[in-house]
Formats: sequence, C-alpha cells, structure tokens
Amino acid sequence: MSISIELLQLIEILSGIGFARAIDIDDVILNVLGIVIGYLIYRAIYYVSNRYSIKFMSNILDS
Repeated sequence: MSISIELLQLIEILSGIGFARAIDIDDVILNVLGIVIGYLIYRAIYYVSNRYSIKFMSNILDS
C-alpha cells in the first residue's frame, strides 16, 4: 500500500499534475514499520484477551 501511494505521487509529479513534493524511501520504510508495529500490538491484545477470556462484545450484549 505504501509503495503504491509513493508510486502514484511520482506519476503525478512526472505528469505535471501533482504538487512539487519530495519522494523519499524513508516514507515507505516508516509506513511499513508502522504496519508491523500495529500488527504486533493487535496480536498482543488478541493473545491477552484470549488468554484471560476477556470478551469485550459479550459484556456489551449481555447488558
């Protein structure tokens, strides 16, 4: 996803319809790192909720 956004920005700049903006590989690296960190946080929360049988939706639906 991140690479496709950067590629789209490059195409816009080369075609003349985009704004003058720098394209940097750091954007791609940091976006991928953010995805990995977000996934690891999701997995940790999922593991803890299953380990301790925390049911978020069942508490809401039982009320």
